[in-house]
Amino acid sequence: MYGFHITMSRLDIHVHKSYYLNASNISLYSEEDFKVKFWSHLLEELFSLSNVCLHWGDTVPTIFKKTEARPKVDLRIMSILNSKEGDYSLGEFSKIAESTKLYEDKLKLALMAKFHLNSLIKNNTDCIYPFIMIMGFEFVFLTMEFIEGVGYIINQIDQCCFPITKKAINCGGTQALINCINTVKNFVSSMKDRKEDGKREKTVNKIKQLVGEKKEEKTKQNTTAVFWPKTKDGLFLVEAAAKSEDDVGECVSGGETEDEEDDEDE
Repeated sequence: MYGFHITMSRLDIHVHKSYYLNASNISLYSEEDFKVKFWSHLLEELFSLSNVCLHWGDTVPTIFKKTEARPKVDLRIMSILNSKEGDYSLGEFSKIAESTKLYEDKLKLALMAKFHLNSLIKNNTDCIYPFIMIMGFEFVFLTMEFIEGVGYIINQIDQCCFPITKKAINCGGTQALINCINTVKNFVSSMKDRKEDGKREKTVNKIKQLVGEKKEEKTKQNTTAVFWPKTKDGLFLVEAAAKSEDDVGECVSGGETEDEEDDEDE
């Protein structure tokens, strides 16, 4: 059913809003144009029954409120908007696939994913953290996981394009896009389930605790702190790490707690 609605919506753009796809217009689109005209409806529709919230806009995730860097991100996938927990996934947008912006966004998302992953591991929740990059019409899905004895691993799970030509639609471009986003949704659902299971486990085995049975020791994993690039003028900018060495100063680490103050948009 979702596939049908999404397919009709994409075809509607080609039939009734073909001016959206005029090459001259595309070259002048801002990042917000791409979000509003092409991506927001698609993502909201596909996540509509996932019991998660998509939070749009340049906001600081709650888990980062007490860090010095306070990084902002374009899209956050979370349980509820006022959640004090870490987000289930993060996303960055840009209007064009350009080399410098690609590495800046990937660096920022990787650092933020690592921070979330450390917090989850600290709370004994092993998982793979998903994040997305959308550059113009291109969609890239990546994950980060921690493997003991190896370190933090980033994997590119999938990549697809928003179908803007009739050829792309005829060749299955719409279904490929739906499949790609559904893969993200499955990873998000898996993380949500793991976190919920962790909460439920705290409500069981009460008798063992009452009679003094020893709790199982958590396996300590050798995670490492997150270091945020810092420019010479004192600003904490993840983008600074993608610039020349002369422009980058020291780095600072961030905390790794999940109990933070309420969310606020900036």
